[in-house]
Amino acid sequence: PELSSDIKRRGIYVTGGGALLRGIDKKISESLNLNVTIAEDPLNSVINGIQTLLQNFDTYSKVLISPEIDY
Repeated sequence: PELSSDIKRRGIYVTGGGALLRGIDKKISESLNLNVTIAEDPLNSVINGIQTLLQNFDTYSKVLISPEIDY
C-alpha cells in the first residue's frame, strides 16, 4: 500500500530505449492516470544508478543485503 500511494502521488519515471519513443510518456500517463516523467538520460539511467550505488555502498547496503542467511 505504501508503494502504490507513493506512485500515485509522485508518478513514475520511464527509462531505457522505450523512453525515447515519441509520446510514450503521454500515452502511459493517459492510460494509467499517473504523472509520467522521462529520465534525463534514459539510455544510461541504469548504469548511472549502479555507479551511484557503488560510490555510496555503505549508505545503501542496508536495503540491498538481506540479513536472512537462508534464501
